[in-house]
Amino acid sequence: MTKLMDTSFTSPPPSSSSSLSTIAAPTAEEVLLSTVEASEAVNDVIILKNEEIAMEKLCVSNLRIGIVERISEEFIEVLEETQFAMKMKVREMRRKVASFEKEMTTLPENIASMLNSVDSQLQMLWSMEWKGIDPLFQEEYRFWHKCISHRDHTSRRG
Repeated sequence: MTKLMDTSFTSPPPSSSSSLSTIAAPTAEEVLLSTVEASEAVNDVIILKNEEIAMEKLCVSNLRIGIVERISEEFIEVLEETQFAMKMKVREMRRKVASFEKEMTTLPENIASMLNSVDSQLQMLWSMEWKGIDPLFQEEYRFWHKCISHRDHTSRRG
């Protein structure tokens, strides 16, 4: 290959007139071989770096997939909890509607029962002696008695 050059200058021996210390220049084959070796080394580094980058991309991709899966699972859990809560709310509302419907069907009966009770109490008072009873109360009694009588007449027709 190459010889190291002596840094100290020496004069040529007296027997040879023109011989200098010379360094053997590398041959074209040696230059080509070292270039190929250097190129292969660079290619190896590039391949390793590309593999490293590919692994990093794969890791990032797997991480993203993992994050998406986790978010999806949590989202599904939230949806299921929300769906369950909505089902419970719907059941509660159906119970309230059923209770309200029941109250609405019994409301006319309850009102009629209250009016009959008021009427019977007023008739009891009417049968008592009116002596000392406030005239305003007598007017109120007549009003309620008319309302109840009118209700009785209309309910018998319908």
